[in-house]
Amino acid sequence: MNVADSEVVVSILSGEGCAVTRKLSDADLVLINTCSVRENAEQRVRGRLDVFRIEKKKRPELIVGVIGCMAERLKHQLLEEEKSVDLVVGPDAYRDLPNLVRSAGTGLKAVNVLLSREETYADISPVRMDKNRVSSFVSIMRGCNNCCAFCIVPYTRGAERSRSIETILREVSELAAIGYKEVTLLGQNVDSYRWKTENGDMTGFAGLLEAVAGVSPDIRVRFSTSHPKDMSDEVLHVMAAYRNIDKFGDEKSAETKSVMVAILQSNVNKIYSDVWKKLGTDGKKDDWRRAAFSKKERADVDQVLIRNELTAELAKYVERLTNAEKEFAFLRYFAGFSGEEISAHFGATPDEIEKMTFALKQKIAKMMMER
Repeated sequence: MNVADSEVVVSILSGEGCAVTRKLSDADLVLINTCSVRENAEQRVRGRLDVFRIEKKKRPELIVGVIGCMAERLKHQLLEEEKSVDLVVGPDAYRDLPNLVRSAGTGLKAVNVLLSREETYADISPVRMDKNRVSSFVSIMRGCNNCCAFCIVPYTRGAERSRSIETILREVSELAAIGYKEVTLLGQNVDSYRWKTENGDMTGFAGLLEAVAGVSPDIRVRFSTSHPKDMSDEVLHVMAAYRNIDKFGDEKSAETKSVMVAILQSNVNKIYSDVWKKLGTDGKKDDWRRAAFSKKERADVDQVLIRNELTAELAKYVERLTNAEKEFAFLRYFAGFSGEEISAHFGATPDEIEKMTFALKQKIAKMMMER
């Protein structure tokens, strides 16, 4: 997703006469597009800022900016902690970059971390960084409404908003016309894509996926990221119907399979025992009880409830996959959650798998043994 955002940023700044350079010594402006999903990602950014700080001592006129999720999370704190940083820009404020750069050029610190309920950059044609013209990303939506305890995305990228289907299809068509062989539809939760057309019809992700697959049979279509609770049967049927939707194997044979990745956090409530005691409920959402918790505690409570609901949802999801018109192949299976004790708690995950279908059990058991 950061690659797609970087291509949008390059497009915006190209309109102001800027050009990309691979050499730091040639740069007048350095922008670091950041991620805040893991602490390690932020530490790597700070390491890069140390390099730019040294360069800035040699060339005080060099403008250094931090953009993206880390900028949104830390805001003005980043300017205080990293003296070499001149501008801080959140993921919804890239259109303002030309103004912010001009302001930073006068010696002022520039910040814009306002989140938007409408911004999708749908009208901006990204400058593709893949010079081989093989694979490219197409953003279909921004933000997320799933406030999981371990994820910062809703707070750094805002609420969900979808991009118009017309602009998405136009972008995919342009990529196909210049020879690209693969597109990946991007969103924090692509399954919740919704777009209302001018005549009032609602298009969901299944309709969008089918339309994109129909642009050209020669272009492979992938998507990321998907959420079991929002995955519809219609999406599964579209995947089964179109040969150019994410396959592996021989594309010309009948043996190709649609690729899905199963994700399940381990089913361990012991980790949250203190939260359960405070909650004093059987696991059903209870707003008036939640109101008594601090913000941090509410996040933990919601996560417990969501995890239990999603474990059941994933089981239903797997059942639908195995009953689909075409076989789906599970290439990876992720398990684990922060705070788990490796042996005792991880054992609860295979127990949960026992409740799922036999076909999936065979595939996952093999993968877990290999790991």
